[in-house]
Amino acid sequence: MSRHDLFYKWLFYAAASLLFIALQSLVFNRILVQQTHPFVFPILVAAAASLEPPREGFIFALVLGVLCDLTIPGVWPCLYTVTFALAALLCILIAEKLIVPGFWCCIVCGAVSIALCDTFNVVILHYRCGAAYPDALTRAGLELMLSILLAPFVYLLFRRINLRTVQD
Repeated sequence: MSRHDLFYKWLFYAAASLLFIALQSLVFNRILVQQTHPFVFPILVAAAASLEPPREGFIFALVLGVLCDLTIPGVWPCLYTVTFALAALLCILIAEKLIVPGFWCCIVCGAVSIALCDTFNVVILHYRCGAAYPDALTRAGLELMLSILLAPFVYLLFRRINLRTVQD
């Protein structure tokens, strides 16, 4: 793949990510079910990590993690950078060794990414603020259920970009 094609591929991924970031800010944050809303960022990481080569998927996760840490207040500095990097590594492992990359791989990787983010959040909130595990895990499970509904839409858009820019 030429540098020109590579540039446009990641430009399209950035535009698609910005679309979902805007949807997160303008729509998804206002959809509240028991004070919980969907969280699309881990699904973006999962889709890129499962569809792209390992190095590119990991770099995408790091960049998105840094952007999230700079713009979203978290319970711990660098929370999203660390969790997205770990989620990308897990998704790469799943896509290469366990499940053939595709729709179901993206769904499973999305669930793993969200679960990893929520696990870090729950543990950190418990140790920093004394949050009760049952309440925090209930919210994490609800967030997982709400967020995984977005995975097919992320997958379809990212897959389209991937197919249009696939290496010859």
